[in-house]
Amino acid sequence: MSTAPTSSPLVKPSRISQLPAELLLMILGQLDYFDLKRVRRVCKAFDTLVKDPKFDRVLFRQGVKPLKPGQKVALHPILDLVDCMWVTATTATLMDLANLNVYEVPACDEFATAPACAALVLNMFDTWYGRGEQLVTSDVGLTVRDILHELAEYWETGPGAHSLVMEQGGHAFAGWRHPIVLKDGTVCLQACPFDH
Repeated sequence: MSTAPTSSPLVKPSRISQLPAELLLMILGQLDYFDLKRVRRVCKAFDTLVKDPKFDRVLFRQGVKPLKPGQKVALHPILDLVDCMWVTATTATLMDLANLNVYEVPACDEFATAPACAALVLNMFDTWYGRGEQLVTSDVGLTVRDILHELAEYWETGPGAHSLVMEQGGHAFAGWRHPIVLKDGTVCLQACPFDH
C-alpha cells in the first residue's frame, strides 16, 4: 500500500527577519562596510534593507558634495587592503590575497571617499623621492579605480621609485593617513611609509 507524498514543510523565516524594518535598520547600522556587503547576500529582504540611503556613507554611495575644511571623510576600506606599492594599470592585488585583482571586483567602481570628492591630492612618498603631489579630479566623484590608476601612473613614471624602495628594505607602504579636507575642499590622501 502506498501513501500519497506529503508536501514538504515550508522553510520558516529566521526570527531576525521577522523583526520590524526600523529595528533591523538600527541593528544593521552597527555594521561596517564588509559586514554590510555580506549581509546583502543573506536574503532579498536584507539586500533591500541595505539599499536604504542610511547606508550610503558606509557603502561609499554618497555623491559629490561641497566639502568643508576639517570635515570628516572616510577612505574606502579596499584602498587600505591594496598592496599600493605594486599597482599597475591592469593589476592591483590585496596584501593578503595576491590572487585577487581589485580591478575585477565591483568595489573598484565605488567612490574612493565618503562623501565622494571631486578632487583629491595624492601624496605618496614625495619627501623620500623628491616628487610632488598629484591632483586627481572627477566631476562625478573619484572612484577606487581612479585612485588605483593614479597610483599605477605614479609607479610607472617615477624616476626609479621602486629601486629606491628596494634600497629601503623592499616595501615602504604601510597604508594611508586619515584623509583630510583642505581649505579649497580638496581631499588630501597621504601614504604612510614603514619606519626603517
